[in-house]
Amino acid sequence: MSRPLLWMLLLLWLVPECATAQGLDSANDRPHPELHWKERETEHFVLIYHEGLEEVAVRAATVAEQVYEPIARGMQVQPEGKFSILLSSEDQIINGFAVPRRMFLWVNQNDYLNIFGGSDKWLRGVLAHELQHNMWQEAARDWTGVFSLLRSPLWFVEGLAEYKTEEWGAARSDVVVRNAILQNRHTALDPHDSGFAKVRYLAEAYGDSVLVQAVKYRNWLGLADFHTGFRKATGITLTQFDEEWRRVATAYTYAVYSQKELIDEVGEFEPAPQARLAHLTYSPDGSQVAYVAQPPGRMPVLVAMENDSTKARTVLDHGGIGRNFAFNADGTKLVYAKFHRGDHGSLLWDLKVADLETGTTHWITQSRRANHPHWSAVGDRIVFIGIDGDTTNLYTCDAIGQEVHQLTQHEADVQVFDPRFSPDGQDIAYAKFERGRGLDLAILDVKSGASRYITRSLAHDRYPLWSREGDRLFFYSDRNADEVPNIYTVPARGHESQVEAVTDVGETMRPLAVDPATGDVIGRALASVDTMRLRRISPVRRTGRIDPVIPDRFTSWRDRTPDESIEPIDWDSPPTLSPPRTYRGLRRMTSLARFVLPSPAPWGVIGGALLSDMAGHHFLAMGVEAGTSDDTFKLRGAWANYETSSMPFGWPGFLTLFASLDGRTGFRIYDGELLLDRQDEVGVKWRQPLNFGEHLYANHSVELFARATNVDVEEASTFDEESLALRDLPVPLRNFDENTVGAVYRYTKRRPHPLENSHAVIGHGLLAAFERSDGAWGSDVDYSRLNLDGAKAIRSPFLGVPMFARARYEATWGSPPPQDFTGLRRDVPILPTDYHTALVASDLVEVNESFHLRGLPQNVVGTRALQTTLELRLSLTGKLPVDVFGWGLGGVTGVVFYDHGRVWGPAGEILARHTVGWEFRVPLTVFGQALVVPSYGEGQTLGWERDGAPFVKDEYFKIAMTQPF
Repeated sequence: MSRPLLWMLLLLWLVPECATAQGLDSANDRPHPELHWKERETEHFVLIYHEGLEEVAVRAATVAEQVYEPIARGMQVQPEGKFSILLSSEDQIINGFAVPRRMFLWVNQNDYLNIFGGSDKWLRGVLAHELQHNMWQEAARDWTGVFSLLRSPLWFVEGLAEYKTEEWGAARSDVVVRNAILQNRHTALDPHDSGFAKVRYLAEAYGDSVLVQAVKYRNWLGLADFHTGFRKATGITLTQFDEEWRRVATAYTYAVYSQKELIDEVGEFEPAPQARLAHLTYSPDGSQVAYVAQPPGRMPVLVAMENDSTKARTVLDHGGIGRNFAFNADGTKLVYAKFHRGDHGSLLWDLKVADLETGTTHWITQSRRANHPHWSAVGDRIVFIGIDGDTTNLYTCDAIGQEVHQLTQHEADVQVFDPRFSPDGQDIAYAKFERGRGLDLAILDVKSGASRYITRSLAHDRYPLWSREGDRLFFYSDRNADEVPNIYTVPARGHESQVEAVTDVGETMRPLAVDPATGDVIGRALASVDTMRLRRISPVRRTGRIDPVIPDRFTSWRDRTPDESIEPIDWDSPPTLSPPRTYRGLRRMTSLARFVLPSPAPWGVIGGALLSDMAGHHFLAMGVEAGTSDDTFKLRGAWANYETSSMPFGWPGFLTLFASLDGRTGFRIYDGELLLDRQDEVGVKWRQPLNFGEHLYANHSVELFARATNVDVEEASTFDEESLALRDLPVPLRNFDENTVGAVYRYTKRRPHPLENSHAVIGHGLLAAFERSDGAWGSDVDYSRLNLDGAKAIRSPFLGVPMFARARYEATWGSPPPQDFTGLRRDVPILPTDYHTALVASDLVEVNESFHLRGLPQNVVGTRALQTTLELRLSLTGKLPVDVFGWGLGGVTGVVFYDHGRVWGPAGEILARHTVGWEFRVPLTVFGQALVVPSYGEGQTLGWERDGAPFVKDEYFKIAMTQPF
């Protein structure tokens, strides 16, 4: 294997680690260095947090220290040193993640707190979950470091953390598992959902000890071997266990299903306005319907529809649309919440209003963390929830976001959801979640501000809807013994004992809206296996509660709890904490990953390390290559890359410093051979990501760079001057200094799609780059170069398949290195799917995309070049069933293409060529993301050339560029 290809293989393994090393940056590209960060220490932890989270940090320390011992005992590990916990509330990301010895948590969350933690609050649930990941990493790691963590199935990794630290419930993950089984799609379950169910069953059937035995088993090489350890601990293989679990889970699911109400027994069929309907509401007079639909893998879309025979639709917005939206009194406007970027690029919710007459939308809050809006039918007031630190309160405002009034005065860790004005506008019903309680319904008197509970239980009561008359509430609850959520009702002036079941459907039934014309409740079956997803249910309907009778052997796993349980948190016993001090990232640098790989030139090793500080503000990657050369063992190359977001003087963006001693590699195909060069380089780069808040997927970035490089071409003597002349190729410059400065602007607007990483489906982008190398700066080459690149992907209106178009232009002035000439090349380019996102790779490996027409193996040297491409892309198969330690293959795509190239020579002469052809593509994926897309195809020239060029037909293999930026 050649040295540059080995570097590329190394980078493919390290890119996931490099991304993770960025900490918060990996989720948002914004680690928020503009905030003042502090740190405090306990016996086992270093807590890092920003201003405003002082009290949260104390509570996090309390949780961490109290769950530390039971989690460590459960995994039979005794870690040395301290774990780091980074806390941030700047982004409304309902998540946390863990890498060895550190975890990153987004706190002060509101939505879905109780769903993911049962009766526990978010902080306790997410911290214990991620600490369990840390302890699993301690138990699973062997001498290969982070690579050993790839040997455990993802379902086991996630299921272990959930089983050890969370409560099994309807939405975590009971309903999802039942749905998948009813649809015979259990193999497609997310690792979180399938893992929770499988690990619970594994512990019940074989005992908690097998969980540790499988993780800690080592083979004769000292390597972690989960599959063998699992078989030795249980006596069966993983495949046999999967089938055993499937049978038990299926028997339980169908036993429940067979003893519950069927969908067609509940109300009447209600046609859905659009497939994949998620949420729905009516205007006050019932003349309009608004809904959100979400096709699989695509973005939600918000639509307003006339509720008459025309069914006229208006698409109002798309993206992260909240589940609650409402018309104003006269049905001319709609208020909704949208997830976007606010101040400092933070990811958060704000409110928008859509004008249904003009089709325009505008924001009425900015960086407020506002959600769950509802418009009163009496008076022009909007109620919404606003997050104030770790507390959520109810607020009202007018139609333009002014005249804001706070309705509740909650303190500490209280969350509220789904506020709804009563028909007369005097009351607001909402769901409220306090510590030590379930999620209950409450009603607030708008005039007096007094609030009272309507339900009181440990069940999850949510999504309240007022009856048309305003005398009752309909809501969604899992209060049945089997925890299958259904529709319930309670008098608006009633209490817990007056709750009645409206439905008892085995596939769950959720209330979406109340029809103002009839008073009927529109319900949706969340796990429907047929086409009847919506039902129109009479408001007076009632049903008895059914407790299915099922043998214990099919149900006992659902009640399984860990042998090493975690006691309730004693909030009055915080641990001893060091005094707070300002966080300094450079003194908190720790190793994230180390690697040693063989080097084939001819004998040697490549070793290096990835380091970052605990907050992800600083990232350092460094490595060396050493080995024999001319029978002498010596250092062949070294490199270091340092990136920081903690810019001096509070400047925004990311600063990267790079240095290489024969450590940077450039490679390209040149005359059918690899043209390799080693580079000594010192460089600096500044990058600023930009997003103007309307859509998360519409992103800009600006980059400035300067570098001084010495290029030494390897094996240059193998390129014969006479042979190159026959192919119209210049002789490569063997050794030269190239000192350049430049700027790059990049814009992408690309909607998410299941195939976006293997071929663009919808979206567009633009790239403009300029670089200058000047002899006055010590360069041996003196030139200026401009690159313009634009691409657009749409769905063909005629054929209904994705169509991709791209145009690239390059102009060069002066004398660049001959091997970097502007023009067409006969050699196919070899590039990653999206080569601009490879963080470390961009500084370690120089890979340039050349101008190349498929089907035309011809070199044309000029000063300016234009290339245009048009493709029709047809997905032929789904994802291929290949998965080895996270590496797999995507689906096969067929492509029909037309390429056009035009080159201007030094004297102004023009050469034009046109090719057409076909190719097949199969992405190579890492954890589901396409990394490179190998393709095989055949192209041929068209007879449109002016100079009577001969007909050419050529087969080729290449790494396809399907996503240019």
